[in-house]
Amino acid sequence: MPHITLEYSSNVREKFDSRSVLNRLITALSESGPYAMEDTKARITSYDRFQVAEGDADRAFVHLTLRILEGRTQEMIESAATALRSVLEEVFKASKESMRLSLTIEVIEMPKRLYFK
Repeated sequence: MPHITLEYSSNVREKFDSRSVLNRLITALSESGPYAMEDTKARITSYDRFQVAEGDADRAFVHLTLRILEGRTQEMIESAATALRSVLEEVFKASKESMRLSLTIEVIEMPKRLYFK
């Protein structure tokens, strides 16, 4: 069930293969704990129209949302977030070093009764 949504501003320095990044994120998540790779869905969206803070050209963002079903421990959630953050820090290293990059991760626990297949 896990859903990974990666959003980023189009001004980041990196040019990358989306499929490769998605694969790295799914692999990192599945290796971090009880998340089945075959059940994970992931997608990436780049934004041409965005603003970070006052809108300076060196402001950029990368935001990853992880949606999981409720029931995991805080340690499991933190392990997943840490693994995903490691991938993002590698992928967006140049932007992190040369821009004011806001790199964030949001974990949303969904009630099982509200997730339908």
